[in-house]
Amino acid sequence: QGKALHALDDVLDSLALLNTTPVRKRKVVLTLPEPIKKLTNWGELNGQQLNFQNTADRIAACNWFIETALAKWQAANFKHIELMGFYWVAEQNTGAVEILPTVATAIHNKQKRFYWIPYYGAAGAGNWKDMGFDIAYQQPNYFFDLSSPYSILTGAIQFAKDHKMALEMEFDSRLITDAGYRQKYTDYINEFGNAGAWDSLPVAYYEGGRAWLDMSLSTDPEIKGLQKRLADIIVKRQL
Repeated sequence: QGKALHALDDVLDSLALLNTTPVRKRKVVLTLPEPIKKLTNWGELNGQQLNFQNTADRIAACNWFIETALAKWQAANFKHIELMGFYWVAEQNTGAVEILPTVATAIHNKQKRFYWIPYYGAAGAGNWKDMGFDIAYQQPNYFFDLSSPYSILTGAIQFAKDHKMALEMEFDSRLITDAGYRQKYTDYINEFGNAGAWDSLPVAYYEGGRAWLDMSLSTDPEIKGLQKRLADIIVKRQL
């Protein structure tokens, strides 16, 4: 109570009381962790010890997680948010090729969607549909190292185009104090625009945990301008 999903619903409820009601419910995706093969004593399920070296046990753990999450969601009785599906937390599929299609079927049988965000160059990224995902967002991974060449950004965007993937916008609080990271943030906005992503693609956002908040609290006109530029794009995309 008071955290994460409940906090989001509470904030939206407080806005509703001020007659600031969103035009639609906010859509939520829950993380589904990967059952890692090396875990031989994960725990007990229905009286049986699960060993993740066994494919069936890994699938059983995923099914348990999905069922438990759905039950808790139903019990929470949220007013302003709705559950759309589950996000596979592993950023490559090498450790789960043998279970992903079955897990995807279980999620689809619950009328939910299956999401994935592989890193650039991740194994299996190009065959995301074959694994049962409904949508895959390509991480460019361009922001995080100032020495990363521009071709990483443009290459990731082209890979996403070639494989009918969506994209992820990436930044963190380092842009507040470092002009190099501010330029990388701007590069994403420009290149996503050049690729038509802002007009036609779903976009996920990685902001490092609190960068968006830090930007909003900044008194630096340049930082405020950078935030407003992306905020204006996001608002337009909501219409």
